[in-house]
Amino acid sequence: MSHSLFNLSRWGIFDAYDYTKNPDIKVIAIGGNTLSRGLTLEGLMTSYFLRNSNTYDTLLQMGRWFGYRDGYEDLTRVYTTTKIANHFEHLAKVEQEIREEIKRYEDDELTPAQVSVRIRAHQKLKVTSKPKLGAARVIIPTFSDSLSQTTWLPLNDINRLRTNLKVGGEFVANLRKGYKLKKTKGDHLFVGVSHESIIEFLNTYESIPQPSFDAQYIIEYINRHIVSVKGSEMKNWNVGIVGLNRSEPAENLPIPFGGLKVIPSVRSRKGNDVMKVGVLTQPDDLIMDLSSGEQRNNPLLLLYLLWKESQPKKNSKNANLVPLFKDLPEKEDVLGVAIVFPKSRILPNDYIAQPDGGKDYALS
Repeated sequence: MSHSLFNLSRWGIFDAYDYTKNPDIKVIAIGGNTLSRGLTLEGLMTSYFLRNSNTYDTLLQMGRWFGYRDGYEDLTRVYTTTKIANHFEHLAKVEQEIREEIKRYEDDELTPAQVSVRIRAHQKLKVTSKPKLGAARVIIPTFSDSLSQTTWLPLNDINRLRTNLKVGGEFVANLRKGYKLKKTKGDHLFVGVSHESIIEFLNTYESIPQPSFDAQYIIEYINRHIVSVKGSEMKNWNVGIVGLNRSEPAENLPIPFGGLKVIPSVRSRKGNDVMKVGVLTQPDDLIMDLSSGEQRNNPLLLLYLLWKESQPKKNSKNANLVPLFKDLPEKEDVLGVAIVFPKSRILPNDYIAQPDGGKDYALS
C-alpha cells in the first residue's frame, strides 16, 4: 500500500494529479483556493477544514466538497474550529428555512411576486457581497407582526408528547393561581401574564427543530425587548387555551388540562411525514384576546390540545391528509404551541429579502 502527498495549491487543478489509476494509494490533499471552489475528492474520508468566510454563498460553496457517499457516514470525519462549525450550523437552518419558504408557494397558492423568499440574517456573516444583493434589503424583524407555530410535532416520540402535556398542564395550573381566567365559547384566556412565565414555559416545552418555531430564537427576541429602553412590548402577554365549542356529545370529549376541562382540537397529518400537521391555528384563534377592531399590542401565546384519535374530515379536498397517528405504535394527546406577535416599534430588522410582496405575511 502506497501513500502520496500532493499540494493542490501548487498543482492548481486537480487533473494535474490523478490518483484514481492506483486503487490502493492513500492520498493526503492540501489545498486552498482550489478546494474552496467546491472540488469533489473521490473516496474522501477525513477533512481538516480551517478556511473561513464572512459571506453565506462563499462558505456554502467551500462546503460543497463535503459530499461523502451515502452509507459511509460513520467512517467520515470533519475537523474544524468551533467558529466555523457554528457558522455552518447557522447556514443549515437558513437553508431549511428557504426550502420551507419556497414550499409555501405550493401550500398557500402564492407566487414570488406576492411573497418574496426571506433569508435569516446573522450578526457577523453577510448573505453575500453588497453588489450581489441587488434590490434585496433587510425587511420585517423575525417575529414582529408575525405568527410562529409548531407545524411539526414529535408524534413518533411518545415520551416527549407526555412531557409536553405535563409541562403545559403545570403551566396552566400556575396561571390559574396568579391570573384571572376568562372563558369564551370553548376557549380559556389569561390576560397580563408576565414574560418570565412565558420564557419558563418555552424553556421547558420540548419542540423539535423547525423553521416555523424556534423557541431559542423566540426567547432571545423577548429578552432583546426586555433589555431595550422601551421594552414594554414583550413584558405583558395573553395566554389562550384553544378548545372546541360543542354543546352536543362527540367522540373527542373534554380532557383535564391544568385544572381546566378542554375539548381537544382535531388536526390531521400531512401525507407520510410523521411529524408535520400543516397549519395549527385558525383565523379566529389569533384574535381571541382582542375586541372587534382592536389593534394588537401584547403578544398572544396559544396552546392547542390535539385529540390523539384525530382523523381527516370526510369532505376534505386534500387527499394527502392522514390520521394523526397513522402507522405509529402509540397514541397520545398532543400539545401544540403558537405565538402571535404584535408589530414591533423597537427592534431592527433581521431578515433579508426583496422589498416587494409578503411584507405583512406571517412567518408561518
